Amino acid sequence: LPFAAVVEARTVLVVTRHAEVQIALREMAEIGVQGQVVRRTNGAEEIRYPNGGRVLFRAAGGRGYRGVSVDTVYLDAGLGNDDRLLEDLIPCVQASPRGELVRA
Repeated sequence: LPFAAVVEARTVLVVTRHAEVQIALREMAEIGVQGQVVRRTNGAEEIRYPNGGRVLFRAAGGRGYRGVSVDTVYLDAGLGNDDRLLEDLIPCVQASPRGELVRA
């Protein structure tokens, strides 16, 4: 996941449970890339890389991903099969020529 943001300068949106957002942010930040900037603002967590790539972290069910345009949405498979959530996330990747939704 960070590979796409670091090497390919992609913008990635990670959607998980509210309680796991900070954990996911911390784990990715620990990977560490020289020059990365970590933003820990509640509800708008993200890591920015020097090449322009970004990883955004949002809680499922919130509205923090509305109006967000990304190349890849990484959806936590533990969230189950929520059709409404998928419908909310599809617009996030529609503007990207390489948009993809990954559930894992």
